[in-house]
Amino acid sequence: MRLRLKNAGLVFGLIVVATALVATACGGIERVAPDELRPPATPQQMRTETPTPVASPTPEATALPAVFPVDPKTVVPAGADLAALQELLVPNGHGGVAPWRDGGGQRVFSMWVYGTIYQIDKFGVIRPYIGVSHTVNEARDVYTIKLRDDAVFQDGTPITAADFKAYWEHGAKPENIVAWGGASLSLGDIKGWEELRAGDVTEAEGLRVIDDQTLEVTTAIPFPTWPLSMAAWHTGISKLDQVLSDEEWFTHPIGAGPYTWTTDPDSKRWEAVADASEFWGPSPNIKKLTGLSIDDKQVQVIMFENGELDLMSIDSATYEAALDPSHPFNPLLKITPYGGLWFIKIKIDMAPLEDLLLRKSLAHGADMRSIVKAVWGVTEDFATGLTSPLIPCHDPDALGHVYDPELARQELATSSYGSADNLPPLLVDLARPLMVNMGVAVKEYWKDNLGVELDLLKRESGMPRREASQFYRISLGAWIPDPIQIISNLTRKDSIEALSNIPGGYPVMDALVDHARSLPLDHPDRCAAFQAIEQEYMDKVYMMPIRWVGGVKWIVQPWVVGFEGSSNLDINTQPWIYVLKH
Repeated sequence: MRLRLKNAGLVFGLIVVATALVATACGGIERVAPDELRPPATPQQMRTETPTPVASPTPEATALPAVFPVDPKTVVPAGADLAALQELLVPNGHGGVAPWRDGGGQRVFSMWVYGTIYQIDKFGVIRPYIGVSHTVNEARDVYTIKLRDDAVFQDGTPITAADFKAYWEHGAKPENIVAWGGASLSLGDIKGWEELRAGDVTEAEGLRVIDDQTLEVTTAIPFPTWPLSMAAWHTGISKLDQVLSDEEWFTHPIGAGPYTWTTDPDSKRWEAVADASEFWGPSPNIKKLTGLSIDDKQVQVIMFENGELDLMSIDSATYEAALDPSHPFNPLLKITPYGGLWFIKIKIDMAPLEDLLLRKSLAHGADMRSIVKAVWGVTEDFATGLTSPLIPCHDPDALGHVYDPELARQELATSSYGSADNLPPLLVDLARPLMVNMGVAVKEYWKDNLGVELDLLKRESGMPRREASQFYRISLGAWIPDPIQIISNLTRKDSIEALSNIPGGYPVMDALVDHARSLPLDHPDRCAAFQAIEQEYMDKVYMMPIRWVGGVKWIVQPWVVGFEGSSNLDINTQPWIYVLKH
């Protein structure tokens, strides 16, 4: 059997959309995910709060922990019929990028190439990596981190606390940082980081090297989840000397993990190879991971069917089809617990979106819930706020921006603009085909319900956004299992992804954020505090949510044993996966 999935490239008329949606929801086969394939229990179901990273005894008192939580030598059962080549083929391509600039394209391999201080498992529990342990002061704003004394870069030179400090600071310099933040989304709470990003200083006040194996981190405010940030994939490091001397270093970095990575920047085909350089831990079972740089989703599916790919992430249409118990992909489905959302960022520093009533009118004037189902399929869910169901403190009772055309008309009429005739042009630039479909549907809703015209431009590859565009399509995920990261990212004022810089700022929002971030992890009001931020954000219509990111959907061949992903890393168990003969 060959699946020939076609990309949804048609623009939907609203009547057709609604009719198709009802037909899909009410008829056809029952789609059921087997128990072992259902999304994993969300962190708030498994525990009332994100686990407090418990400080271990110092390395002077305790032997170093194992490099991997599972020993590759012992995981393969006796008598297992292994494939001659312990290799994995994936469709992902990448031309290489510095980890501090990586928006997620390298998550399939990054941590196993660029070493981080900690890792997290699929439940959000911290596990040691280059870091062994940490202690924290009573105020929870000074963390003292102990590193392994046997960790080395892939050229054999020791990894020290000074290496982490210098590498993190280098990535935050104005000439290196990306507009949306990059690794500074995780590291930006270090004291003095904003001054570093602005170029006012060359070192962060909150980073202090005590000795080769001890790094002290002071955060700008009490930050109880800081240890989780040290597990973020984009905080990994490589040899800074190479970064400073080799312009193409990111195509062959001297990393700090078990896999040596090389890529062809033209074809974007890459290899991550074990045992090809110095590593301070045991030899992995998987000796090579190859990214074939296959972009076409239909071709990927065909290659997987033919056994030419070992695992791959899948789109909504393929996932929806695979939920049929009779579908050949159904027993191969895996879901990794990565929560987030897609949303329309609203630039409230540009007319006419400085007017709250107008923003409310636009939010209530389009039926985003129906649009999401029609464009992305019945398995995708309309986002009702900032924190998805896979993030602790999600509010299951939140309604989001409810579709209400009559209310939308009233809000427009009572806004400072009074009617659509008085509005300046509204512009949005979209690139991805399904996002364009969404934009067309919103355009039609606004025109029919409010008489508002939306100038929608389909961006081609490399085409910049128009400067006059007031709406941006943004996606944001939570790579740590706690609301603090995604809430903090969305309430920044220095990124296109977050709040616009406006005179007077956001005093109410700032006070709510500071309060929530200061609460201990076990505080009974912590979730309520984060939900108050979410309510303020939604009430002021600082964005219009589109859909949740409800985990990354994968299909994994039956001969691949031990695959697991986390909110932070796509293949979280790569070194101790093994491949059976097939």
